[in-house]
Amino acid sequence: MKDTEPKLLAFLCNWGGYAAYDSAGTKQLPLPPIFEVRVMCTGRVDPCQLIDAFLNGCDGVMIVGCRKGECRYETGNYYAETRVYWAKKAFGHIGINPERLHCDWIGSDDCQTFKRIVDEFNEKIRSLGKLPQAEGLEQQEVVCRLKALREVFAGERIRWLIGKALDMAGGTDVFGNPVDKDSFEKEVMDILSNEYERGRILVALKEGPRSVVEIAKMISMKPELVMKEILVLKRQGKLALEGITEGVPQYKSV
Repeated sequence: MKDTEPKLLAFLCNWGGYAAYDSAGTKQLPLPPIFEVRVMCTGRVDPCQLIDAFLNGCDGVMIVGCRKGECRYETGNYYAETRVYWAKKAFGHIGINPERLHCDWIGSDDCQTFKRIVDEFNEKIRSLGKLPQAEGLEQQEVVCRLKALREVFAGERIRWLIGKALDMAGGTDVFGNPVDKDSFEKEVMDILSNEYERGRILVALKEGPRSVVEIAKMISMKPELVMKEILVLKRQGKLALEGITEGVPQYKSV
């Protein structure tokens, strides 16, 4: 693969996406270079795995599973779609083009459709450009943002909310009360934003103990806001006081 070519990774459902991919190979249909990961169900793909792909140099990641209503595990592709939806929103929030993520649904014999999907995604990523240059960011900054976002999606709070998002897709909560989609999404994004700022602090502290002022400079946040989030993270047991140097408290991740 040439360095100028986009690096693509696809999570392929064993029953839909991978079967179509295998059929395309058998029929010798030309496909763009793509790294494939075979999974039993797209519902098993975690948002952290999507982020890990980008941390390992991918420019675009896609999920290809069974058609809606044909999932061997009933709701796997619906959960996958919901996770990708929120991952794309989170990518937009941190300054990475959400179009670098994509999901699609096909039948096991849809080799021509699979080829079209991959060709179109390849062209889209090619037009977007390589990550991180296309986003106008330095490599280290993209890595820090993605690592912080990984902290968010690895946390129980966002995982629980995203899990409930599909349950509320019908317009009601588990008690049958009406749910306004826009209000729910705004609440989730507000929480995601707060969790992301805490993730930035944790990533900064993985390099070693820091003071509030040092952390604030590293992540471009006001010191008083950093202190506020440090108190939250300390209550959660995610960081602790390392010591005091020349009268200045130094914090470390736990």
